[in-house]
Amino acid sequence: MKKASYHNKKAFSLVEVLLAIGLFSFIVLAFAGALAFSIQGNADASQTTKATYLAMEGIEASKLIRGEDFSNLIDGSYGLSSVSNVWSFSGSNDITDEYTRQITISSISSLIKQVDSTVTWNSLSGRTNTITFSTYLTDWQYEVEPPEPSPGWTQPIVVNTVNATGNQDAQDIFVVGTNAYIVRTSGTNLLVYDLSNVNSPSLLGSTNAGSGGLYRIVVNGNYAYVASDSNSEEVQIFNISNPASLLKVATVNLSGNNNATSLTIQGNYLYVVRNGGNADFAIVDITNPLSPSVSGYANINNGTDVKVNGNYAYVASDSNNQELQVVNVTSKSSPSGLGSLNIGGNNDAESIVFYNDRVIIGTTDGEVHIINVSTPATPSLVSTTAIGTSNIRDMELGYTNSYLFTVGDSAASEFIVANISNENSVIVLGIVDETSGLNGISYNSVNDIAYVASDEDSQEIIIYGPTN
Repeated sequence: MKKASYHNKKAFSLVEVLLAIGLFSFIVLAFAGALAFSIQGNADASQTTKATYLAMEGIEASKLIRGEDFSNLIDGSYGLSSVSNVWSFSGSNDITDEYTRQITISSISSLIKQVDSTVTWNSLSGRTNTITFSTYLTDWQYEVEPPEPSPGWTQPIVVNTVNATGNQDAQDIFVVGTNAYIVRTSGTNLLVYDLSNVNSPSLLGSTNAGSGGLYRIVVNGNYAYVASDSNSEEVQIFNISNPASLLKVATVNLSGNNNATSLTIQGNYLYVVRNGGNADFAIVDITNPLSPSVSGYANINNGTDVKVNGNYAYVASDSNNQELQVVNVTSKSSPSGLGSLNIGGNNDAESIVFYNDRVIIGTTDGEVHIINVSTPATPSLVSTTAIGTSNIRDMELGYTNSYLFTVGDSAASEFIVANISNENSVIVLGIVDETSGLNGISYNSVNDIAYVASDEDSQEIIIYGPTN
């Protein structure tokens, strides 16, 4: 019996040893995995820090190049080089280690350029990352103190109107320098006017090449990007370098059949929102406008308008509980919803503008909602003011973001100017009653003029100014 007892004890000890070895191996592997994950995380953070530095350096270098001569800022995409501590644009990008940097310059007006500094790199995990910093640079020879708000906007007047051929409604207007680009729902649906003399506008060119109804337009360099309700051409791109010969050079067919409602540009990317279902937020790579490609989609609820700042897109929506939606666009291939805000009630958000760490949403009940987005994941409502009675379809800021110009179809107040310098006490300054609804607006701060797209058949463009 002792012999039997001796063998049983020996077998039990062997099992214990095997279990101990297995447990020890598991602990070692777990520790090694955690250590590797920590090392990779630190490495990714280090890469992001360096990419941020390179992007910021790109902005500062562009400022120095502008300082030499504003004419050095020519629309296009460039790399940077430094010889004897003097920066210059060189090639289409520049590469430092695993980082590719590109500076994109686009005209806002004859005296203002938008500069986007974008850095792209592959992380240790193989994921492609992008970071963008943006700024506006003015011609320093013409820089002046921002003008004092004109008291004449308490009584805005119609300076002039333009009757475009046909009876189609003008949906949107985008003014660059002295040229105004207008889109309409059908027929001759893209037109370009010279407005250098607002008292005598002249048609430079037009085309009916657009497919479906054209609803929103942004212009960047030699190209106009248009949002459409065409199921196969939600985005349409036109070469506008020669207004007398406007050419549609490319289109983008987004997933599904939802209509494109609005779009905006930052750097080499076009951000598009749609209204109808999944994949309603799209990022389109327009590095080569002749060959655009969809980079990625995100699911949002019924986008109506969009603005982008840095790594975040701010979307106005007709969703009853998410009138503002924030999308993280750091990854162009995988944009993702980050936060949202329910402003209350059942009225839809139709338009949006961005300044500093604020966004303003215009809604179908004629209200403007100022929202704090200093923490994009958790936007918070600052104030709500009723400035009209119904739809605010588009908005623009003026006078260093102290004035808000809005258009819509509010009864007796289609055009509205409001003072928002005190965000907790928005004041309506002046209104104009039109016979038809107004759809789009482009404000020129140099001339202190608001150009508006109208439903009125005899005045598709209305030009507003302050009373002298």
